[in-house]
Amino acid sequence: MIPDELAPLRVSAVLIGWCGVSALVAAQLLSPAAGLAAGVVIALVALSCSMYRSTAARQVRRQISFATLAGALTYVAFHLSGAHSAAGLARTLPPLLIGVLTAQGLGADKRHDLLVSVTIGEFMIVLAAGVAPRPWLALPLLAGWILAVVALAQSHRLHAADCSAPGLRAASPAPRPPRGPAAAAAAIAVAIGLLLFLVLPQPSQSAAQRRLQGAVGSAPTSEGGGRSAGHYSRGALDMRTRGKLPTEPVAQVPADSPQLWRSRVYDNYDGTSWLADEGPLRPLGTGRITLPADPLDEGVVPAGSRRTDDVRTFVGFDGLVIAPGTPVALTTAGRAARVGAARLLVEDPGGFAVTSVLAQTDPETLAGAAGTDPSGRWLQLPAALPDRVGGLARQIAGVAPTRPAAVAAITAWLAANKTYDLNSPVPPAGADAVDDFLFRVDTGFCEQFAAAEVVLLRTLDIPARMATGFGYGTDSGGLRLFTGSNAHAWVEVFYPGVGWSPSDPTPPSVQVAAKPRVSAFKRFLKWVARLLSTTSGRLTLAAVIAALGAIAFWATWWRRRRRADTSHVAPAALAGALLTAFARLEAALVADGRPRAPGETLSELERRLGADAAGRRALAAFELACYSPHLLPPEAARAAAHAFEVLASSILAAHAARGQLADSIGVRR
Repeated sequence: MIPDELAPLRVSAVLIGWCGVSALVAAQLLSPAAGLAAGVVIALVALSCSMYRSTAARQVRRQISFATLAGALTYVAFHLSGAHSAAGLARTLPPLLIGVLTAQGLGADKRHDLLVSVTIGEFMIVLAAGVAPRPWLALPLLAGWILAVVALAQSHRLHAADCSAPGLRAASPAPRPPRGPAAAAAAIAVAIGLLLFLVLPQPSQSAAQRRLQGAVGSAPTSEGGGRSAGHYSRGALDMRTRGKLPTEPVAQVPADSPQLWRSRVYDNYDGTSWLADEGPLRPLGTGRITLPADPLDEGVVPAGSRRTDDVRTFVGFDGLVIAPGTPVALTTAGRAARVGAARLLVEDPGGFAVTSVLAQTDPETLAGAAGTDPSGRWLQLPAALPDRVGGLARQIAGVAPTRPAAVAAITAWLAANKTYDLNSPVPPAGADAVDDFLFRVDTGFCEQFAAAEVVLLRTLDIPARMATGFGYGTDSGGLRLFTGSNAHAWVEVFYPGVGWSPSDPTPPSVQVAAKPRVSAFKRFLKWVARLLSTTSGRLTLAAVIAALGAIAFWATWWRRRRRADTSHVAPAALAGALLTAFARLEAALVADGRPRAPGETLSELERRLGADAAGRRALAAFELACYSPHLLPPEAARAAAHAFEVLASSILAAHAARGQLADSIGVRR
């Protein structure tokens, strides 16, 4: 097996490829299973290139490389016809990049081939960060940056070794160049990368996705897909989606504000998903904006009290305005727009102020509501809804004397008969999601509870709709923090002459859950995430890193200066000491009766002496000192001189021992 001098650079390329695959998985551009398979393939390809380097093996790998590249291009061409947007193109790129990286790795037998692999891996990281920037993408981004600097340093060392005395390298291996410059370059690159990441503005995930897609909103989630906080603000709320919500911070509001902050409502239910009218995007401008009446209020002017709240947004904010009631005014430094009937978007500048009319929740006011109900859009039900759903509604609240009493009866029945579980069973194909929740399963989460109440109320001819946003959160220091896990769905019921009033059927024990015990490490990670999610926090971290870097630079400079003052030896003195030690070795050989021949090279001398590892290193260092254009490191010169002294002493000692043995034999004779 031929030794692989590219092994260090090959390892760096593999690690960068893994960072790229991890970034694509974190950005949800690649499934975890596909990412794991890609990581295994990248490692196996690198291992095969390192172990099998014969001409025949290279030809086989080259043929497989062409086949892999052709397969990747065929896959992309086949799926590109269905990619009608930039987002579809972005999801087509990861398989292409992995295929190209695999094909490139199969033929990576030279230094520049591996540098191309490094570039592809870095592009995968950049693609993931551009499509879905998240705080945790900083991990593969930072690791990839460090590894890229290390790979460039390794490439430079290989290039320098190739250019320095190629004829002598075959005779004796050159000592490794010092690693200090490469380590210093990596450290400086890490510091600069961290400072740029912390100082530059960080776009929100959904804003970047919208810019990439060229549209507002996204497609409905598929069955069994993962969830995010944006799951509750899309044009379709799929009742089949399961999974935990992220814990990244989204927004901070006053602690004395209402518990429920709405972002949008859904009116149409098709048995599987709740749908909302998207409508065109209409710009509203910037600064203080007075909002027109919400057409979804059905002409009823909210009569509740008004309040203005300052909302501070974080990295998890998706641009959709949240409000504790019906928003009537908005103040923002960024651009604002209305989408459809009532959905408001802001280009996140770090926060906004919203003035809202709070909904009526007083039981007496709601009980005394009188007038005409709104249009039938709030009574819509799928034609295939089983009749037993309406029968259950009449059984629960059919004899309730008032509308609030009917709502309370349904809420109490759901709390008594259903339990909260994020991993509740997915409805079978073709089944109505609400019917399945009411009659087949006993568990669900906020979407299931809210959807069931809306459908049950509508079967009783009570107008109701699904509302989504954020609920409850965590209060601290007069402020309430909403994270992705606080994304919530609830019900709004219409009362004639009063307007829409919220009703939350999700069990209270889940809404205000006890805080679980969190380890110190997780608390530290949350603290770091909190700092990264704010401009002031990022600037604070940048200042700390800059201060630590300055201290490290000063300590390194001071240490090197002290070392130079206390142990500096001129290169000429070191060269003289090395030549003196080698001259003693030659004198010892002369005394032993086996002097060095005039044409004998150092390699021939090494084989004749049968030198040990230290002797071989000393002769190689002496050869470099004589012929290399670069100065020999002081440590290597001292070690070589010491090895020559030891070798000369051992030759003289062996010679003396042979003389004593000869004398003793002569006496006996």
